[in-house]
Amino acid sequence: MLEVPATHMQLWEPKPQAGLLRIRPGSYLNITVGLYNGLLMPIQKDVRRFTVSVTIQPRTPNTANSTGVFLGQLGGASDYFDIANLDPGFESGRSSTVPVKDGKATWPQVAIRGWPGYYALIFTAAASDAGPDEVVSLQVEVELLPCRGGEILDMRLASQRASWVGCEQCAQNMYSLWHDDRPALQALSASLGNNSSLQERIKEGPC
Repeated sequence: MLEVPATHMQLWEPKPQAGLLRIRPGSYLNITVGLYNGLLMPIQKDVRRFTVSVTIQPRTPNTANSTGVFLGQLGGASDYFDIANLDPGFESGRSSTVPVKDGKATWPQVAIRGWPGYYALIFTAAASDAGPDEVVSLQVEVELLPCRGGEILDMRLASQRASWVGCEQCAQNMYSLWHDDRPALQALSASLGNNSSLQERIKEGPC
């Protein structure tokens, strides 16, 4: 049976709700994307060897719910590429690039830390040979949510960049009354690219 070449990818896990993944910063999730051919059928045999890479980029304020422009593509906004941190996890060798097996690429334990707001996960496939066919990249819309009531900011990576924060529960027998009222990334000014400016906006509620 002739194998129809891969042309695009689809997200298998987790499943978006209304086209949007809503993620609590710092929580762990399993991410799987699958290769599909031009007949919209999933690729199940690895006739060609592929790897898939994943990155995260923030959205511009006027395209937060549409495809197209990213903050990092705007002039003078290169710092915006690092607003969010994507940690692929130990099980994937802490690599953002993984091999495709049986038509799927999987990152078993991914954590995303960043400022609340809208982002996109960008998946890019690359073949090991010089075949003529190119797999179209996949964009998955993401909303990083504010921390929930009773949580505080996880600041373990904030020393590297102030926006690399997650949410975590207080230690046992400790409590927090902090309310996460940080504005969404897209609502902030251009000074967001400044690390010290971000640090001033973080209100870490003590337990």
